[in-house]
Amino acid sequence: LTHLYITAVTPSAVSADDNLAGVPFIERLAVPLLTRNVSIYPERQLASLHDIIPTAVSRYMSCVDKNSSYSNGQHLNSPVNGYPRAISIAPNIYLLEATKTSVLNASGDVVVYDNQGTELHGQQPSAAALIQGLNELQQFTEPQR
Repeated sequence: LTHLYITAVTPSAVSADDNLAGVPFIERLAVPLLTRNVSIYPERQLASLHDIIPTAVSRYMSCVDKNSSYSNGQHLNSPVNGYPRAISIAPNIYLLEATKTSVLNASGDVVVYDNQGTELHGQQPSAAALIQGLNELQQFTEPQR
């Protein structure tokens, strides 16, 4: 039985300055995911490209370790609400929380948006989301020398 996953790597509109006024910020980061012979939890609120690896290889790997030992993702057939999540789309890091999205750029500046794409001046990501997100992204990143 062949399992097929077709998706894009980068969303088409990751800027808040584009012509997508009124489009929720999280939808701006969306990419298509087409599958064949793959079951996905029906009420799944949020998924990441990192979720494809645990979903694809879980049928073939039989080890005691959880998927966190080989991926930042979560199995697409698991009933998780998905928040907070961190994704990296060069050159920014996006921290997705239930009610806001924080965008961290390479110089360390943070801009926070609500889910409708309106900038929330003076807001910061929650400390828990920031720590969890950076830990997830750092887990499989080789340190620069």
